[in-house]
Parts: sequence; C-alpha cells; structure tokens
Amino acid sequence: HHGDVEGFADEVDGAGLEEFRLWLRLLLARARAETGDPEGAAVELDAVAVDARAKPDKEREWQALAAAAQAQRLVGAEFVARRCDSQAVEVLESIATRLARQHRDPFWHDARRRAVRDRVNAARNQKSDLSFHGVGLPARAARLLDMLKRLACEHDMERLLERITDSAVELSGAERGLVLLVAADGRIEPRTV
Repeated sequence: HHGDVEGFADEVDGAGLEEFRLWLRLLLARARAETGDPEGAAVELDAVAVDARAKPDKEREWQALAAAAQAQRLVGAEFVARRCDSQAVEVLESIATRLARQHRDPFWHDARRRAVRDRVNAARNQKSDLSFHGVGLPARAARLLDMLKRLACEHDMERLLERITDSAVELSGAERGLVLLVAADGRIEPRTV
C-alpha cells in the first residue's frame, strides 16, 4: 500500500516532523524495490544518501547506500551494487572510528551492519590476486593501496579530510585523529573530522 505510506509522508511534513523525512523516504524507496520498481528505488535511495550526507545523518546515509546496493542487484547492476556497499562500509567505518574502542565490536555485531561489511569483504576476497605491475602485495600494502585509490577519487575537501583521518586512524589503530593544515598566513590549523 505504497499510496498509504506516501500519504503518511505528507502528514509527517504537515506535522512539522521533518527529522523523520529522510527515514520515511528511505522506507518508501525500500518498499518501492520490494514491490517491483528497483530502478526507481535505486534513484530515490541515491537521493536519500546524498541528502543524508548533506545533513549529516550518517545512519540514514549508510542504510540508503546498502539498500541502493540491494536495488542495483535486483536490476543486475552488480558493479554499481558493490560500489554502493563499499560506500556504505566507508560511512560505517567513519562512525565506528568515532566510537570508544570498547564499543566498536558491539557496533559491528549488528546484523545489518555485519551483512554489508561481509558482502564487501567477500567481494574483496574474490580479488585475491592483488598485484601492482605484476608484483603480489602483502595484505597491509594492498589495504594501503586501496585507501590511496579511495582518497584519490575524492574531490570534496571536507570529505577528503575525513577520509584521510579515518584511514590514518584505521591503519594506526588509534582511537582518534586530526589533520594539521597550513593556513595562507603560515599558521598551523588543527582540523578534527
């Protein structure tokens, strides 16, 4: 009863409950995929992910990306699905790195988060012949190369700084990190992300 849910979405807007709008759009798009319109669902889920990133609402962002991956699989777009799953895991990793160390394991034990992470890891394991110019790479070097590729693709400065910090935290095992930038006048400005 897709129309009933859309009517409820209008009521949410009318009642001044805007904070639930992203959540509702996410649910509507997922219902759309389940009722036979995965292409439309994928488009809406991409839009929800973009809006969640702008808010920022990282919880909705990773959920929209993971749901978009499922919708893309329904239409046979496996490559796009893997990319969406990878982006969802990146968002989840950015959330996890901000948690105290003792809360990270329980965070990843959530079945939905674990399922997305497992799909990404399975896809990575299928590419077990990681090499650079024909030379096999140890796991840590391959991970570093993968991080560098992700950093090279980012054009938004804030998101780039966030990814640099998250990557450094992940590689070093630290709980937190910051980036030091040199301002135009030569001052050093710490940027926590």
